[in-house]
Amino acid sequence: CIANTLGFRYRLADEVYEELLYVIKLGIREVFFEDMTFGLPKHNTVRLLELMISGKLNIGWTCFSRVDIVDREMLALMKTAGCHTIMFGVESASEDILRKYQKGCTKARMKEIFAVARDIGIKTVGTFMLGLPEDDRASVLETIHFAKEIGCDYASFNIAVPRPGTPLREAAVREGLIRKNSLVFEQSGGSISTISRNLSKEELGRLRKKAIREFYFRPSYIFKHLTK
Repeated sequence: CIANTLGFRYRLADEVYEELLYVIKLGIREVFFEDMTFGLPKHNTVRLLELMISGKLNIGWTCFSRVDIVDREMLALMKTAGCHTIMFGVESASEDILRKYQKGCTKARMKEIFAVARDIGIKTVGTFMLGLPEDDRASVLETIHFAKEIGCDYASFNIAVPRPGTPLREAAVREGLIRKNSLVFEQSGGSISTISRNLSKEELGRLRKKAIREFYFRPSYIFKHLTK
């Protein structure tokens, strides 16, 4: 992801609230906050949530966030303000990989926050990255298992791609894992340009399909969703 290579600006809570009031007048009742990390800065986020709650906007909304940013108090406010689904980047179940790519959190923290969201009544989407240079079959299988273990409602399994401007691409080019002019950035597996030292394109594609099958075709998962 190139997000951490870019600068950012944030809008004041009162300004965002006025915009929400406007779109509600248009008949819109569902909103997607496209911030890469909803919840930053915290004081501004809390102000926005309090405005949404006191204003009784009666809208549903979704966002991206991080497990090292939110806590029970923040999630409770988000739920009261209408949030029904949060997307969290989990990426890998390998603690070594999480540390190397400076994820800023541990598996234990991920499990904790997914459990809190579930307890509060917010659905979760976990996004996972398969095929990083350090990945092998064992680490990918561990990630697939972790996706089921944390109990997220939905999972998105993506192929790691070295986007321009990222340290991952610089390392992949330096190690000869991809050509310097490679323009394959497909994450869904339609066109794989693997940067893994241990997995071929074919095996990585098979593992991604395995991840989807194992997550979504579990009898317990199907039963849970049929009863909702």
